[in-house]
Amino acid sequence: MRKKLGQRVRSLREKGGWSQEAFAYEKKFGRAFMSALENGKKDVRFSTLCKLARAFDITPSELLKGIND
Repeated sequence: MRKKLGQRVRSLREKGGWSQEAFAYEKKFGRAFMSALENGKKDVRFSTLCKLARAFDITPSELLKGIND
């Protein structure tokens, strides 16, 4: 599931036209965190999941949509 969440985050970030570095800076995430997350190497707490969802202007459930398929 970590890998699928990472793929979802990467997809949303790229759809928004952000580089990983620009997104991390603008949304106040560490670039190393974003890299680890997108590569499926990072677990996230619920509060971080909510922060990510807000960064993409979606709900946490929308962020998680399809990752358990």
